[in-house]
Amino acid sequence: MADHYREAYRLPTVQLPVSGSAAEATEAGPAETAEARAQSEELRAALSELTPEQEEVIVLKFILGYENERIAAITGRTIGAVKSMQYRGLATLNRRLGAAKMTWN
Repeated sequence: MADHYREAYRLPTVQLPVSGSAAEATEAGPAETAEARAQSEELRAALSELTPEQEEVIVLKFILGYENERIAAITGRTIGAVKSMQYRGLATLNRRLGAAKMTWN
């Protein structure tokens, strides 16, 4: 029953855009557009390796820009649990993408 109420207060899932990246929006050349698409696809693949809970926290934090307190309220978890999922999710992304590749915006 609690899950029913939690689900009612959750934000809708955010889909990452397939096209229309920032590089394309600024009318970048073909090379920049191809690189942005490759990075976007690589990020999508890396996000799919996270648990659903980790992905939710990462999207809420870094794509939607919410603070940990707000994420905890949305997900029905403690702030400590949110921080833990964030840490583990970022560690997984770092392993998947590599520290050198994490320099792009």
